[in-house]
Amino acid sequence: MIYSVKLKNLDKLCENFADFSIENNDLYCFIAYSKISLEENRIYNVEIEYQIFNDYIVEEANIDKPIIFPFERIDDSPRYRITGRLNGNSFKSGNIYFMDNYLQKEYSFLDGRLITLTIDRLDISIISEDLL
Repeated sequence: MIYSVKLKNLDKLCENFADFSIENNDLYCFIAYSKISLEENRIYNVEIEYQIFNDYIVEEANIDKPIIFPFERIDDSPRYRITGRLNGNSFKSGNIYFMDNYLQKEYSFLDGRLITLTIDRLDISIISEDLL
């Protein structure tokens, strides 16, 4: 899925990381792909996916507790705990959809439920600048 996002600021220490505003979420992301020069406070069309480098950490979310922030950053790292609904190979958190066949295969018993997934980073692929 393609999202229209605002590049809030480029990380001065880690050149491939930046803060983006995506569907009302401020997220720290790895810029996995971009053929264009990026500027802060510009709007871009992007694709987003998550990376898990080792084991999946999946928990059923506590439905009695309100989900205020579906993306919870872990300290100052690029890692997040994402809470959303698993539906087949689709994992929806807020208005952001992720496709994950491994989740569907290994955690099908959680299908239709709210889960919290710990990820190592969010990857952004810049498709184009949004000229509207």
